[in-house]
Amino acid sequence: MKKPFLLKKRGRVWYYRLSGETTFHTTGMTGKDRAARWARERAPRGVGGTLGAYCNLYYIWETCPHVKRLLSEKKSVHRRHVLNQRRHLERHILSDPIARIPLRELRRGHVLDLRARVQEMHTDDAANRAIGVLKTILNEAYFREDIDRNVTAGIGNIKIQHREKGILSVKELKSLLDPEKHPFPDERIRMAMLLVAHTGMRGQELRVLRWKNVDFDGRTLRIEEAWKGYQDGIGKPKSGEARKVGMSRSLQMQLRAYFMMVPTKAPDNFIICWDDGTSVCHSMPNHWLHRGLTKAGIDWKARNLTLHSLRHSIVTHARQAHIDTDLLRVNIGHASMAITDGYTQFEDKWIAGFGEAVDKLFE
Repeated sequence: MKKPFLLKKRGRVWYYRLSGETTFHTTGMTGKDRAARWARERAPRGVGGTLGAYCNLYYIWETCPHVKRLLSEKKSVHRRHVLNQRRHLERHILSDPIARIPLRELRRGHVLDLRARVQEMHTDDAANRAIGVLKTILNEAYFREDIDRNVTAGIGNIKIQHREKGILSVKELKSLLDPEKHPFPDERIRMAMLLVAHTGMRGQELRVLRWKNVDFDGRTLRIEEAWKGYQDGIGKPKSGEARKVGMSRSLQMQLRAYFMMVPTKAPDNFIICWDDGTSVCHSMPNHWLHRGLTKAGIDWKARNLTLHSLRHSIVTHARQAHIDTDLLRVNIGHASMAITDGYTQFEDKWIAGFGEAVDKLFE
């Protein structure tokens, strides 16, 4: 990275010239270290001197100082990781008021305020990700001596309170997935939600589900792959084994109609993908669901609803409808019924049915 100033000795005194200037200014110092410290305090940090201008160089593959250094040290850096970090940077930092603060005036309080804003507008996890990105950038800046101290030092992650996943009622699911009245912007997104809601497949399995895995005549889907992260790519499902999932007649009919309208129909094409056939980012289906729930007036934050909630929902409603437990376990891909029990959230009305059964027993 280009240094923000240049030092030059004239006689016994050191002079400095800021990046972009043509004139040298005296520091009044005879020692080089003291002169450098003097110049550093007066030099703007990054392009334009603001945190946003400095950060804007980062997490772009061709210009990111952090990525360049890691690659020069023969360390592994994945382009997809860089793209994801750039997305967090643009969404939470470059668009925030903190981006307009001069880098040399940045204080720990500014970072804490940023975290609070992201936490309020998004989630605790999003706040942790935003601070993580900023920490990496300022650590790199400190390592390169572009700044004298890293104000993110000592700021820890927000402790995530692991709450029980919420579920959607059958009525809510019908409204969300209605072909005519759904709140999603296009059919691809609705189909992604429909696949998870009707089969209970995991989000990692949805992302890499291909047309060759669909047997329309047999009304089954073969789950044989899952997304394992950017380090490992595509691998086996969580159970380690492929499984077949039964399709409802409604899903069969709607998936066939979707197949006829999409341009990517080759057997190896992903079912849920962009128009050029590339798979969607692992976080996109969850983002799609949250946007749809918000539009439908459902408070997904308060109810802790995520894409995985659709899986919890189908398990709960299937058990309350007395679907054979072994059939449910095999379709969902659980190793034991104990796991399925953990997914199930019985309604009071259903639980009260036990009392009715006891009444019948003693009649």
